[in-house]
Amino acid sequence: MVRGRRGAVVPAVVLVAVLAGCVPPFGSVDDETLFEQMRAVPGVESVEVEFQQDPTYGPHYDGEIALEPGLTEDERRCALRSISELFWQGRDTQTDGVSVSWDGESALLTVSDGLAERFGPRPSEPRASATLTPCPYLTATP
Repeated sequence: MVRGRRGAVVPAVVLVAVLAGCVPPFGSVDDETLFEQMRAVPGVESVEVEFQQDPTYGPHYDGEIALEPGLTEDERRCALRSISELFWQGRDTQTDGVSVSWDGESALLTVSDGLAERFGPRPSEPRASATLTPCPYLTATP
C-alpha cells in the first residue's frame, strides 16, 4: 500500500509543477544573467524583457530592446546578431514577443531552430553565462 501512494504522489507533483509553469530551464543560462549580458552588448541602449508562461502562446520572452541611436548598419547587425545568439543560449522557446527598436524603426525578433547552423547546438547543461562569438560584420579586412 505504501508503494501505491508513492507512485501516485510523484506523478501528481510533477504534473502540478508543469501546469504551474515551474519547470526549470534545463540546458540554458539564467534569464537575468542573459538580460544583463544583452545590456552589455555594444549598441544596446536598454533591455526590458521578461519570461512569460502564457496558456495561449506558451512559454516565451516578451518585451523590448532599444538600440542606441545612430548606429551604422554593421553595428546594428552585430547588436542584433549578439542578441539572437544570447537568446539562443537561453530557454528553448519562441521569442516573437520581443521587439527591437532603433532610429524610429522596430522589428520583432525571431529566434528559430535555423540558428543552430550559425551558433551551434543549444546548450544541453545549465551554464553560468552565455558566450558570444566575434561579430563578422565588424571584422577588419586588409
